[in-house]
Amino acid sequence: LPIFTLIGSAILLREKTSLLQKSGALLSVLGVLYITFQSSINISMNYWGYFLIFSSLFAIVLYFILLKKTVQNVSIITVTFYILMYGMLVVNLLNLFLTILTGSVSGFMERFYHAEYLYVVAYLGVLSTFLSSFLTNFSLKYLPASVVGVFNNFSPVIGLFAGVIILKETLFSYYIYGGVIVLIGLFMSSVKKENGA
Repeated sequence: LPIFTLIGSAILLREKTSLLQKSGALLSVLGVLYITFQSSINISMNYWGYFLIFSSLFAIVLYFILLKKTVQNVSIITVTFYILMYGMLVVNLLNLFLTILTGSVSGFMERFYHAEYLYVVAYLGVLSTFLSSFLTNFSLKYLPASVVGVFNNFSPVIGLFAGVIILKETLFSYYIYGGVIVLIGLFMSSVKKENGA
């Protein structure tokens, strides 16, 4: 993600980055790849899966770049509101369509009567979606898209350590080594150029 965001923001947004920032982006990618390859015993050649991953990658790069342009002219709250509103409409219409297709329309509303479901919706809606969307929009207003892309690379590392702390998963040494590599890359990428860019 950071490499493609770096290239895309340089082409479409004319963002300039120093050699140190480019090296940091590359280093953070290498850190995540190190953890990924160490974690994978057998890497399957599922070409459809790789196609979907790269499609997702290009979609989020384009999202960061377009969002960077948008938040310069529109308030962060407004952008966040429309992102969440359209996301909610698409997901719910798709869900409704699938429930009609399977003939389980009653189940569409029935889940709202369960407190556990409402807790999950509140957590995913407020904390995971609203907060992360707002903070991403906020950061894109004040930071280059390439830097935000690099920081987004840290989320797999946080996920690994959250798994260790919350789910009591095993902490492997390569988690630490890869995490340190990603952190160094993040630090290098966030160092400002001499001209203050």
